Amino acid sequence: MKIRSAAVILAFVLVLDLVWTERATATAAQSSRNPRIAKDTVQSTETPKYVRVQYDITVEFQGQLIRQRHVNYYFAFQQKCVDVHISVIAPTKADEDIFVAFDRSLRYGS
Repeated sequence: MKIRSAAVILAFVLVLDLVWTERATATAAQSSRNPRIAKDTVQSTETPKYVRVQYDITVEFQGQLIRQRHVNYYFAFQQKCVDVHISVIAPTKADEDIFVAFDRSLRYGS
């Protein structure tokens, strides 16, 4: 069975007492407790618009080792913590270009 790259984009609006930067920090910290997360892939970047957390998960599926790339964008909007989550199975260079374009184009509010 050949695994093809596929992207899923989810957006969550979370009502939390944590500020969005704390939520992102907590996500990055929790990654160390998940044995499926490739520890050397965890990256956290803060920009004026959002905090971006990226990590890869490796799982075995039908005898093949599969890599999933996950990227979360955390920001506050209308006093809510927003988590935009993108995941890609078997990421390619073209997928990386999509992440870069998404990084540049993410907008919210007026």
